[in-house]
Order: sequence, then structure tokens, then C-alpha cells
Amino acid sequence: MGKNTIVKDTLILLAITLIAGLLLGAVYGVTEGPIAEQALKAKTEAYSLVYPGGDISDEAANAELAKALEAFAADDSDAKITEALSVNGGEGYVMSCQANGYGGPVKFAVGIMIDGDNLVIKGLSVLEAANETPGLGAKITDDTQPVRTQFADLSVAAGDKLAVAKDGGTMDQIGGATLTSRACMRAVNAALKFAAENK
Repeated sequence: MGKNTIVKDTLILLAITLIAGLLLGAVYGVTEGPIAEQALKAKTEAYSLVYPGGDISDEAANAELAKALEAFAADDSDAKITEALSVNGGEGYVMSCQANGYGGPVKFAVGIMIDGDNLVIKGLSVLEAANETPGLGAKITDDTQPVRTQFADLSVAAGDKLAVAKDGGTMDQIGGATLTSRACMRAVNAALKFAAENK
């Protein structure tokens, strides 16, 4: 092998790499918009499931909630609220919340109605749990799992926290997936705390 062969091969590999990079960039540019639209559609559908009949179009109230969200700190360091919207003129909230499960963040949509001193969880939907263990933690995405269905119309006193049975609480968990179940509780607890502080 001569020096010219090495230089020639290097230039060919460089050209292939550049062309592949440009093609990948073009494909990303074409698919970025549709992917974002699908994510927004999925989140909108989840919001309508967790608070049936809820109107989240109050822009002034939602702007105030966005400001409150900037100052909000959940009790658990890994739990956070990424979006909070007012429902039916302040009757309640729909929120995107998350906490770390076994494989990373598990993201939820939760609907909470204010009922005097109590908060009523209208529903819970999973937005993302792609990194949870298939057959175990990934079961959180199953709408029939008790860890999900137990939240429908669950009344919680403001300031109370939910916990799985393994941690001394009363909430069901997924067998073999304690970390995912705990992530669900931490995310919902963050949403309950935010609702209580902003009712």
C-alpha cells in the first residue's frame, strides 16, 4: 500500500461521511415538524382523557400558572411539573409531570379538580415510559393496570402525599416494578402540591 492509496481512501471515507451527514440532516429537517405535531396531538389527547370536558383555553390563567411553575419546587428532587394549564376557569388543572423510574424519566398527564380543601384526581395518563423494563415497568402504559386506574376520581386532602403499599401507603403498585410505581407517586405528588399551592 502506498501513501497515495491511504490518502485516497481517507478522502473517499470523508466524502461518504459528509454526504451521509447531509442526508441525515435533511431527513431530520423533514421529519422534525411532523414528530412535534404528533407529540402535541398525543399530549392534547392525554389532557382530554385526564380531565374529560375540560376547557384549557384560558390564556391569561395559563400565563399566570407558567409564572408560578417557574418558582415551584417539588418535594422530591427528581419530580417536576413541565406544564400546568387551568381548566374550566380555575376549577382545576391539567399538568404534565415526571419523575425518574428504573430507566429514566417517566412522564405523565394528570388532571386535578379543586374541591374545597380536597383535590380530586380526575385521571392519569402516561405520556412517555419508553425506557422502562419491558414486561415490568413498561406495564405502566397499560390503561387497565391498577396503578393507573386507582387514580380516577381519587380525593386527596391538600397536603397529603400518596405512596405505594410497599412504602406504607395505600396505593397499588406494579409487581416487580417498584421503581416505576414510586416514580408515578412522586410525579403525582408534585402535581398535587402544585395544585394545592395555586388553588
